[in-house]
Amino acid sequence: MRPKYSFFFAAEDWIQARATSIAQQAYLRTHQPPVLAMWGKNDSFFVPPGAEVFKRDVPVAEVRFVDSGHFALETHAREIGAAMRELFGNHIGWPSAV
Repeated sequence: MRPKYSFFFAAEDWIQARATSIAQQAYLRTHQPPVLAMWGKNDSFFVPPGAEVFKRDVPVAEVRFVDSGHFALETHAREIGAAMRELFGNHIGWPSAV
């Protein structure tokens, strides 16, 4: 039996992840929802060019980089939260400042 959490994925996990990614990309292309990608510019796991891929499916996607590594939310929670409130305010009328 595989452990519940692991840094290594079994082959079927990669296959499922790829299938999910394809479905997500199709959804983005079809529905063109508002997209905000907040990314750590020093992330060595999900490198910054990966964030730009959102623009391939949603050309008006907003991609922002923070001076962080992989765990950007831990060090830039206020900035990321403000960007999310701004996105919601622009698209569904939520107040941009709370």
